[in-house]
Amino acid sequence: MKLNFRVIGLTLVLLLVAMVITGCSGVKSSKFTQDNVSQILKQVKNSKNLTGEENTLLLASMVRYKMQPRLVLEGKTVGEVIEEQRKIKAEYEAQQAEKKRLAEAAQKKEAAIAAELNNYLVITPTRKGFQEKNIYSGEFNDYIQITFAFHN
Repeated sequence: MKLNFRVIGLTLVLLLVAMVITGCSGVKSSKFTQDNVSQILKQVKNSKNLTGEENTLLLASMVRYKMQPRLVLEGKTVGEVIEEQRKIKAEYEAQQAEKKRLAEAAQKKEAAIAAELNNYLVITPTRKGFQEKNIYSGEFNDYIQITFAFHN
């Protein structure tokens, strides 16, 4: 009697493992060929196996494959395409973070240089004058005169 329970238990465990493996793979294990791209995309649309992020990544990769005909989609699974796009997105985000970091560093450096230069040279306006035009004496424009004092 004990032997029967072991065999039944072992059979149930193997059956559960097989169901989990086949149930989890679902749409992600579907391979793209030249003829079945639209069928797979319909399966993805009707499937509940993919998350919203995975659907977005798959859509972005489909656009990328359409825009760059030199890329080959055939032979790849939906899961591989999603992971490939996830890596591309991570690389792009890393590049953007690096650009932002470099821009901030350049801005800090520029501010430090400006602060340093402010210590070297002080410019102060000391006098402002205005000379109105006088067409009778040959001056046809108004003039603003500003006098500065420089301290080094």
